[in-house]
Amino acid sequence: MHGPYVVLSPIAKSHPFEERRAHVGPDEDPLKIGRAVARLKAAKDNAIFDCKVLSRNHAVLSYRNGGFFLRDTKSSNGTFVNNERLAVTGEESEARQIFTGDIIQFGVEIVENSNKVAHGCIYAMVQLFDANGQMVEGGGTLSNGEINGMLASSEPSLVNNHQLFQMQQYLSEALYREEARQQKLEALEKMLEATEHASEAAWKALVNEDRLLSR
Repeated sequence: MHGPYVVLSPIAKSHPFEERRAHVGPDEDPLKIGRAVARLKAAKDNAIFDCKVLSRNHAVLSYRNGGFFLRDTKSSNGTFVNNERLAVTGEESEARQIFTGDIIQFGVEIVENSNKVAHGCIYAMVQLFDANGQMVEGGGTLSNGEINGMLASSEPSLVNNHQLFQMQQYLSEALYREEARQQKLEALEKMLEATEHASEAAWKALVNEDRLLSR
């Protein structure tokens, strides 16, 4: 895909969605973010989600002067960047510049009073690519190298609130992926064990059949 574009990847606690890769236009024609409706369906190349807690017109993302800017468009349940809400309910926010590695949240989890069913919200880690296809980083966002350096160092280091939030999310995501990998390995082991038992049973049945035929 030609730039500028955004990649939205779900993290562990998000309402489920497929990774998105969508073109981002200028302020006059921004990428629209919102809830799927009859005429506007969720797709891999847009930012429309099958998620009840999003507003139909929830937020917009635009590109100008080499940067990406997110704006909440009077959504009911809010838009958050690294756990910071952009605007109060019913008000349009100022444009907030975002960077690769930021954690974006659309909406909040809502529990229906009648049946106690919980509806999750959208959590996404963003990757941003400019008009030349180069990744846009910076803005105090921690890179993978910086995170690895902090983990390897025994010395305490100062981080701001949104960097701390990012580190918590990265850790949560890593633990989730490790748990999922372990579950897959256990499932494969059980499948292999079942296959071995089935093969052994089939072999014994064949041997018994040969014995009966040879009498």
